[in-house]
Formats: sequence, structure tokens, C-alpha cells
Amino acid sequence: MGCSSSTQKTSKGEDGHNRATNQNSNLNEGQSEHREIERRPQSRNDDDTRIVRDDGGGDANTYEDNDDNEYYGFDGPQANPPPKPSPPPAYESREQTPPREPTPPPREATPPSREPTPPPREPTPPPREPTPPPREPTPPPRETTPLPEARFPTPEPYPEHFENDDEDDTPFDDDGVRDAEGYSSNAMGLLEKTTDFRLEHAKDDVETRPYGDPHSLFVDHEFPLEIAIVQDNHDIEWKRPKDFLDNPALFTEGTTRFDIGQGSAGTCWFLSTVANIADNERILGQIIPDGSYRVEDSNAYDGIFHARFFRFGKWEDVYIDDFLPVIYGNVLWGAKSATEERELWVALLEKAFARLYGSYDAIYGGQPGDAYLLLTGGIGERIELDDHAEKPKAIYNRIRNALHAGCHVSCVVPDEFDDYCGLVGGHAYSLVGVAQVGSDKLIRVRNPWGHGEWKGPWSDGSKEWASIPENTVTAPNKDDGEFFVSLDDFLTYFSQTTICSLTPDFDRYGSSDSLNHILNVYGEWSGQTAAGFHKLLQNPRFCFTVSDKGRVEEGFVPLVVQLIQQSEKRRTDNISIRCDIFRVLGDKIGAKTRCMALEIQGKKNNVYAPELQSTFRHKLKPGPYVVVPSTVDEGQEKAFLLRLFTSAPLQNIRPIPQDVDIVSCEFEDSFAADGAVHELTFERTLFGEFVADKNAGGQVSYQESYHLNPQYQIKIPNKGKEVPLVVHIMQTYKEPQYPVGFRLFKMDHDVQLPVDIAYLYNNYQDSPTDVEGSQSKFMISWDVDIRFMLPPGRYIGVVHLDKPNTEKGFAIVFKSTQLLKIRGFQTS
Repeated sequence: MGCSSSTQKTSKGEDGHNRATNQNSNLNEGQSEHREIERRPQSRNDDDTRIVRDDGGGDANTYEDNDDNEYYGFDGPQANPPPKPSPPPAYESREQTPPREPTPPPREATPPSREPTPPPREPTPPPREPTPPPREPTPPPRETTPLPEARFPTPEPYPEHFENDDEDDTPFDDDGVRDAEGYSSNAMGLLEKTTDFRLEHAKDDVETRPYGDPHSLFVDHEFPLEIAIVQDNHDIEWKRPKDFLDNPALFTEGTTRFDIGQGSAGTCWFLSTVANIADNERILGQIIPDGSYRVEDSNAYDGIFHARFFRFGKWEDVYIDDFLPVIYGNVLWGAKSATEERELWVALLEKAFARLYGSYDAIYGGQPGDAYLLLTGGIGERIELDDHAEKPKAIYNRIRNALHAGCHVSCVVPDEFDDYCGLVGGHAYSLVGVAQVGSDKLIRVRNPWGHGEWKGPWSDGSKEWASIPENTVTAPNKDDGEFFVSLDDFLTYFSQTTICSLTPDFDRYGSSDSLNHILNVYGEWSGQTAAGFHKLLQNPRFCFTVSDKGRVEEGFVPLVVQLIQQSEKRRTDNISIRCDIFRVLGDKIGAKTRCMALEIQGKKNNVYAPELQSTFRHKLKPGPYVVVPSTVDEGQEKAFLLRLFTSAPLQNIRPIPQDVDIVSCEFEDSFAADGAVHELTFERTLFGEFVADKNAGGQVSYQESYHLNPQYQIKIPNKGKEVPLVVHIMQTYKEPQYPVGFRLFKMDHDVQLPVDIAYLYNNYQDSPTDVEGSQSKFMISWDVDIRFMLPPGRYIGVVHLDKPNTEKGFAIVFKSTQLLKIRGFQTS
């Protein structure tokens, strides 16, 4: 957050309170079929194929057969077939001259006397929409340039699988050796494990204390005044403390939030966080270690100050000389101690932070959560107060709980309220306490300037304090930068608050949860993996396994992902980033290829942000997952760090090579139909491949080959009512992207699969309709989905592409509320 510059003294303190996203299609006899191919925005997302997941549902046992992808359960009685659907409405098109309505094929079992004329051999799909999937409300334009060539060697592919194309029950354990958990205690007492998958490892230059002694004090020639302060440095001098102070000291009587006084540098975002941790001896000792400044020992004084900051996942040592910016001969220009003139820890820490980023100018303005990360290695959550204005009690309770649990809280006044009742717009404050007087809920706030307070209700000396009961809250009456404001005024005049803790507050009750295991994963966007939003799944992908050890009472495992981009210049080199989690639905290992089916997790509110760090919460079931960090634009090359916070160790972390084929679908665990919400507890995932001259039959007008397409037998049990069926057809995530179609047919008792073209033509018009009233779906998308409410019985699902002999890999997912029997034919 930006800060107003001021030469005024800055102070910040605490008194101890903060222990705290159709159509009916019929075939026209004697006429070419013209079918509109719908284009969906891109998702974010073999003969014998097998399923690796079953998430329950139904009341019958199933087992797997090696022949044609068959799954068995108990059949319910065969219900009478539903009535034939009404004739479809006239074909509508966005074209100025719509084609004639196709009519169904002849009812005879023999081929019609007048064979349908095939459509043009090169049906041109509609232009690709530049809009993104629903998960991204602010999309970038679709890139049409090819991927850049990889600059680095391609990672080794997974080992070949030599056992009849089976799917792997432990999909990330190809070598038979599971990762050792390998977590160990870090400087803050948390359990941590680090893995680095960068191909170009950044050199970890270890800084050592430079040379200096009492007779030759250290001078940092790379950080003189003209570099440290670029703008308006004419009246500033560079002086050592002993040249303008008597008896300078690093600390005088310990440290408190009241020590912090902001000077002319716009570092309120940083100093407000320093104030919040000033009382925490362990954290401050990590930042300013013992022996960091020896000004009080004449025999050891060397003119050096040592500080440490947590940058890009590691504690980085910074050594500076003790020249400080001074005005008027003896007044510190920058931060200073607001309690003791000769105390230097605040001024030196601000200079060390400026040295880390190159100048004082470089650290003007920022987010308190970023400061907390740099000072502690912890995690912060920014809460936009406008989004919670209707829930004032919940906000108050969360702040109260956070302070009580020892979390650190800051808040910001937006520019529009600058100079309103003493507030400073674009300025970060510390939030240091709460109080309740009768029915009035109060928030205690501190200005890091050390003065400049709220002048409205409940301000120092206001009339509200005159009527409070005795022995409740001590009425403030001192211009020390600390003041009370009512909860209503806080929600009105402050725009955001940031709650920071060493581990995440997953449940948002205000206190950090027991997510004390941190898995650090270093990676990079480089060459082909700098794929951007429109090629999301070509970005770096890392798989891991969630065990059931961290399961909470609600049955899920909490996971918080913090994505940090490497940033050397703070404001000028940050790019828009985000991170997605996918559940592994299936993992098929072939002799030469591998394909993984994924389902994206979380709500459709994941957006890109040009922030140093972004945080994402997930509630996961135990099992295998894939995490995919991405940038908004293609070709943005940079290193990143993923930090995964859990309550138990994650297992089997490893990258997924780019030669592994990926298919993905949107998250769906329920859907609404017939006035009810149906929970989808059954799931089956099967893999397939369209192969030229075998099963790539094209769309229905190709009567010589349509019946050769993959066919799936689906048996709906008799539960006394219609049963939901959701189908996702996912093509492999590599260009070109093809139109994909799906149609459901009723299956007679005496019919065996695969059925011939006569059966499909004769039953074409009687195809069941989906919940939107369409008999088929045909569109260009990585993930084509269709939903039905079906009476009991047997059905045939046909998957097809547009033209015959088009080759493409795919996976198909069936979901329902009941256990289904599914068998695939001609799947590769």
C-alpha cells in the first residue's frame, strides 16, 4: 500500500493487547447433415482401459474384467421404455441463410434406398472464441503464436510400462520407491521439506560478515547516499551514529511497538508490520541476530549492521555499514525510535531492507502481507472489508480471535478518505486490539508515524468516553498515534485488513490452524512450460499424494497453497500469477505413452494477480493430486516457489514431464435438475483413443464408419425414479483441438455391442434428451459435458469426432448418484 511521505516522526506500538467461474440433431435422408458445432471456451483446466477411482455410491459390488472395459453390478428390473420425444424444433442458426432441418433416417433395419449425402469433407468449425473458461473473469486474449522452443533439456519421461497397458494403482510411484517424508524443524519451529525442480538452479550466495575493525570501519561502497536515496537527497547527509548521537545503542530497554517511528520514507507498510512483531523476541531475534551491531563495544565496533530477511523461501543475510540519512545535522531522515533518540534498531533495519532491494525509493509502498512474509516467512490473508460490510460481527470476532492467538493484523485507509477526521489516505496502520463497551464494539488502531489520530467518535477525549462504566476500558488521551474507532466506522473508512501468522488460518475463525507442515517446491516457467493461461496444463505440473492422516472431522484434508514469484525489484518485475489444484481421476500407462485424467478443484473464483505472493485454500479428499502454477501471458519466464501447508506430510512429490498427455474436466460433485440437487457419489474414468482405419468413424452422416466409433454400454439401475448421469469427454490437451460429439441411444434387450449402423440409424430419432432438451452434443472443447435424467434401462453412448480417421486420445468420465455398470467397446 502506498504511504504519504512525511518528515514527521513515526511511532508504532502496542500495550500488550495483541497477544493476539443445441439442438436436436437428426439425419436427413437424401440430404447432407448440417450440424452446428458449438465452441466452448477452453477449460482450465487402447482396447482395454481400466478405472483407477471409484468414489462410492450405489448398493452393489463391482469388479473389473480384462475384456472391453466392463464393469458389473446387479441389474434392476427393466423398466418400460420412455415415450418417444416430440419432433425437434426447427433448426436455428446464426447464419443469414440457415440450412434445411435434417430429418431422421429411415425406420427400416436395412440401409435406406437413398443414402444420405455426406457433409462437405472439410467442415469448418466456428472461429475460436478468445474468451477464457468461466474460472477467469478477466481473460487475456488467446495467443496464436506457437510455443517457444525449450531452452533447457526436456525432463526424462516416465519409465515405460511393460504390463499390458494397465493403469497404475500408485500413479506417482513408478520406480517403486516412495518419497521419504523428510520434514525437519525450521527456524520458526515448523516442520518443513524443500524440493527443487529448477533446471537452472539459482546460486545461493552465502553472505559473510565483511571486514571492519575499530581502526578501519566498514564502508559499503556499493550503497552510497546517492544510490540509497535517489530522489530529493540534496539536504541529506550520510552520518554514522557516533557523529550525531551520544551513546548510541542498538536497543535500550527492549523492544515494543511504540519504538517504531516512521520518517520521510514511504515505508508504512513495512513499519506497521515491524511494529506488530516488535514484542516477539523469537521472531525479532531471527531478523536481528545476536552480535549484529557492536556500537556499544569500542573494542568490537566495526561499523557493520547485520539483518536477515526471508526472501524466496530462504533467510537472506544483509550486511550494511551504519551510515544513516540525517537532516538538520542530527535528525534522522528515515525511520527512528519513537521512544528513545539514541536507539537505532528501527533506523538500521529500515536501511537494511532498502539495501536488500537497492534503495529507499525501491521500498516505497507495498502490502503488509508481503512485509510479513519477508520478516517472518509466514503467510498473510488480505480481507477486503467491502465484501464483509454485511457481516460486522464476523469481522470483529475474527480480528479478536486473531489478536488473542498472537497473529499480527494491519489495516489500510483508502485514498478517498485522506484527511477525513485525521485519517491518512493510502496509509497502512497496525491493528493492535479490540474492546467492547456495552453494545459498542471498538477497534484499536495505531499509526506508525507515532502521532496523527482519528478525530471522530471514540477518539481520544471524545464525548463517548464520558459515559462508559468504570473499570471497563481506559479512556485514551495521548497523541501517540494509537486510537479507538467504532466497528461501524472501521468498516466504513478502512478498505482492508491483513491477518498474518506463521501458519494459515484455514477455517477463517481468526487463529492459525495446525497446518504446521510446509512443503517447499521450487520450479520455473521456462521455454515450453512458460505456457500462460491459454495453455494452462502445459505449465509446470507437480503431482503429490494427500494421505488421510490430516483429515478433519468434516472428512476432508485442508491444504493451503502459497505461490511466490521470484522478485528482485519488487514493484517493476512482478507478473500476474495464479495456482490451480487438480484431482487425479485416472492415470493410464502405455508401452510408449502415458495419459492422466484430471479434475480441477475449488470454486470458480481463481484469478490472476500481479502480486509477490498469492494464497489458495482447498478441501481435499485423500488421494493423488496435481498442482499447476501459471502466469497470465505466454512466454513469461521466471522462477517460482510453491509452499504447501498441511497438517500432515504430503507424499510422492515429483514433476510430470511434458510428454505425458493430460486431459481435464471441470469440478462437479452435484447438479440441479427437476427441482432437486443431486450429489454425484459414483464416478468412473475410462481412457480411449481414436485410431485411423479402426475406430475414428466421424460424425453420423458418415454411414460407412459412424458405427465404428467408441461405444459404451451404460446400465441404469431401477431405483423407482429417474437417475442422474453426467458425462465428461476430455480430449488430450494438445493442439489441434477437435469438435467432439456424444449421443445416447436406447439399447434393446437382445442387442449386443458393438451395434451396427442400421441399429444406430433406426434408433436415431428416439435418442434420450439431456436436461437442456437436446439429443446430442457436438462442440469444440477440451471438456465436453452433458447431463441426463434417465429411467432404468440399458443405453449406448457413442463418442465421435467430426471427420473419419482423425486421431486423438481422450478420456471419458461417468458420474451418477447410483452405482452404474459400464462397458466400453472399440475404445482404441
